[in-house]
Amino acid sequence: MSVKRLDFEPAMDPVPPHKHPPWPPIDYGYAINVSTGNHTWRTIADAIGMDVRTLIYFNFKTTNPREINFFLFNHLGCWRSRDRKNFDFEDAFNGTIYVPKNRALDDLDALREEMADILLRTQSGFPALVWLERGLSVAPHDISQVGQKLRQRKIVVLRASAFLNANSAEAMYKRTSTFTDRRLRAELTLLGAEAVIFVKDSFRAANLRDQYMFVHECTHAISHVKYTAILEIEDEILCRCASELWLMIRAGAAYDKLSIPEFLRPEPQKALAKQLLDSSAKPKVIDLFDREIDGRNVVTDLKAALKALYRSAHDPDGPLRDPRTRHVILAQIALLTKIAG
Repeated sequence: MSVKRLDFEPAMDPVPPHKHPPWPPIDYGYAINVSTGNHTWRTIADAIGMDVRTLIYFNFKTTNPREINFFLFNHLGCWRSRDRKNFDFEDAFNGTIYVPKNRALDDLDALREEMADILLRTQSGFPALVWLERGLSVAPHDISQVGQKLRQRKIVVLRASAFLNANSAEAMYKRTSTFTDRRLRAELTLLGAEAVIFVKDSFRAANLRDQYMFVHECTHAISHVKYTAILEIEDEILCRCASELWLMIRAGAAYDKLSIPEFLRPEPQKALAKQLLDSSAKPKVIDLFDREIDGRNVVTDLKAALKALYRSAHDPDGPLRDPRTRHVILAQIALLTKIAG
């Protein structure tokens, strides 16, 4: 490895080749670039909640300072020093260290790569989905960009059923900057992750329903990057339409371009909306929807929202009082109002 000429005498001892541990370490969880950002072993260990000596030993299989300097010089290309004895990470030529697997943060590399491949392989068949009245859109290149961010670990994937259940969610997109858990936010920042997509423990990349949920959250990622002032209801409608369209494309449908108002106007929805918005609507309307319309409805989650909406009219403690579900139900009301209008 090429390094700059040293202007100090480092405190290091050569380590015989037969004593060199595998590099990168076997079974590492993920890599961290430490050549910028004023990182030290201590700051990284504190951020990930790990003992400093354990982190160093995982990387170099030694805690001997003179041998550590040898590996910093030979593996990382370190050449700077604050005390003119021990190497710093700053400006290292290959400034990468490794964190072991099974940390509190496990970015599920195989699943992340698999979902990235699915998005990148199929994005070309995704039509431009536009909402001209609102100035919103989801295009094939947007899907591709999310796929690339997954591949580059700018977006990581975490299995977190307990967290999702506590938030009444099937999946969730969350930006790193919004995390209140300082340790997790620090570790995500070290990883270079801009955001996380949380999925259930049972998530399987090959499952179409799981793909539907994943594309929904990927669309949140798209809208949060493209639109700084998007309303929550608009965001939810955009995500639901994109994920439903994804399923239709996967099932063999083909479109060049679709507008959201057009996408939301199939006759079964229109007829149902008029009945439900009529004050004389009865439970049998919901039952009819279950039996005859849901299978052909592009917004498949509408059924649950409509049932919840109907129940809320008769239950003072219904789901509209719950802030975790209110925005979803309001989004569906907005859909119905637009269809029926």
